[in-house]
Parts: sequence; C-alpha cells; structure tokens
Amino acid sequence: MEVNKSKFDPIKVIVDGVEYESIGKAARAYDKKPYVVYRRKDDGMSIEEAVKTPLKTPKTVVINRKKYQSLKNAFDKIGKITFSQYQARRHKVIQADKDLQKYAKYIIGLNDDAP
Repeated sequence: MEVNKSKFDPIKVIVDGVEYESIGKAARAYDKKPYVVYRRKDDGMSIEEAVKTPLKTPKTVVINRKKYQSLKNAFDKIGKITFSQYQARRHKVIQADKDLQKYAKYIIGLNDDAP
C-alpha cells in the first residue's frame, strides 16, 4: 500500500531565508495559527505570503453611540435575533454591496430596515 507521506511527514518550508521544519512551525514563528496558513495556501497563496500576510482585524462598529470591537461583538452584547438570522442578514447586506456600519442595527436585529 502506498502512503501519502505529505500527510505524515512535515513539509520543510523556507520563509525569509529561514528554514522551518513544518508549515505549523513557520506559522507560529509569525504568530499565526497553522490552520490560517493552510487555508490561505489552499486559497492560492504561497506559503511565504500566507505566513507573512497580516491577519485582518475586525472593524469597530458604533450602535446607539456605543462602540463595539466588531459587528459580531455587538451582536453578542445586544443582538435580538438568533445567530443564524444574524448570519443571513449580514450576508444579505454584503451581497447587496452595502455598508455594514450603516445596516448594523438591521444585522443584529434592532430594526427591520433591510437594504
């Protein structure tokens, strides 16, 4: 039986001239979780790009003059709908190419003013 060694043997990688024993070790050296690097690699990035590209930081959102770390954080604190409804509404706003901040109250269930 032939075994796919790549699943069992770590793949050595080089990032900025430094050799790492595995993608996971390279990821951790750049303060990334290995799954992020693997996902980025699967999406077409080189390993070096996947390791070196900064993580996205959530955009803050202001609702009723209160600032929240992210839209998800606002939903967790004051949302009035289920999580699946939150996801569907957020997706609807993104698909309509509308501003998440403008529709934040709708997304977390504080009103029904859909885009």
